[in-house]
Amino acid sequence: MLLAQSFHPVMLGAVLAGQTGAWLAALLSGVLASAAFWAVTASLRTLPGGDLMSLARFTLGRPGAIGTSLLVAGVLVYHSGFVVRQTAEMAVSAVYPLTPQTFAVVALLACVLGGAYAGMNALVRLCRAFFPFLLLAILFIVLGVFGWGEVRNLLPLWGPGPGPLLVRSVMLLALYTPGLFLLMTAGQVQDPEGLWRAAAMAGIGSGTVYALALAMLIMTYTYPLANSVAFPLHEMARLILGGRFFQRVEGLWVLIWVWATVCHVGVVLHVAAAAIADAFEMDTHRIAVPPLTAMVLTLAYFPVDQAQAVDWHTAAAPFGLLAGFAVPLLLSLIAMWQRRRKKRAA
Repeated sequence: MLLAQSFHPVMLGAVLAGQTGAWLAALLSGVLASAAFWAVTASLRTLPGGDLMSLARFTLGRPGAIGTSLLVAGVLVYHSGFVVRQTAEMAVSAVYPLTPQTFAVVALLACVLGGAYAGMNALVRLCRAFFPFLLLAILFIVLGVFGWGEVRNLLPLWGPGPGPLLVRSVMLLALYTPGLFLLMTAGQVQDPEGLWRAAAMAGIGSGTVYALALAMLIMTYTYPLANSVAFPLHEMARLILGGRFFQRVEGLWVLIWVWATVCHVGVVLHVAAAAIADAFEMDTHRIAVPPLTAMVLTLAYFPVDQAQAVDWHTAAAPFGLLAGFAVPLLLSLIAMWQRRRKKRAA
């Protein structure tokens, strides 16, 4: 459910990084994320547990597993807090302007708590059932505003230039950090051999959809105006007109986005709880779910408004990149070196 990310700050960050070439930056980042997924899963397939916690324990022992789990949980809880806050802001401002924001945040987290507590099997079924609706909603918005766009607004295609665009595409890898952390619970999947294919398809598929949405955003609003649109997909949905009786469809998008956030944050919290339970040898991940949810609730109220929530979320991208990609890839390299050393010793 990478597409269930907080879509609006993701798009704003990509526009700021890639300028008129933001769509290409998103596509490149998806390809790079798939390559990183493949590299990590190549190491995971050789371990008994088949997940990142097994890799951390294999390379650094129990202290390394504990440190990795705390790092993962910290990044994911921080991410979840601001995703929940931004989704609540969107729902309140667009649909329920007279409703206190507290109601939206608490209602969201109640659903998230139930999903994370139920476990990965229930969450996977929920995501599988909901994913087609989310994908169709995004494609519907992209196609619905096609008549408003101008292809010439995408020029120059390389945005800031080929070199800077490639470097900034690497920074956008932080977008896929929660997807890589799903490998923390890879030992729970039914087909561990096909995990690398699923991870690669998720990276390329998500990058493609993000690229389509970003291209249409820039075509419609131009750069740099697109960088100042607070809720890009919501504003794009408001432009869709299908005659006298088919207007103002953005309310349906808000409903779908709320459910997407529930699915996404539910999976993310489950991964954080499962990592902590594995590292500290707990009987079940459910023990860690309530305190993690309480931390998400606290973080959701830290920003004073939507703008600050987006700024803080975007500012944490380098840390997400470090935790989500640098650490797993480093662990994979250490594991490869340890295996070679053992073969030489034998």
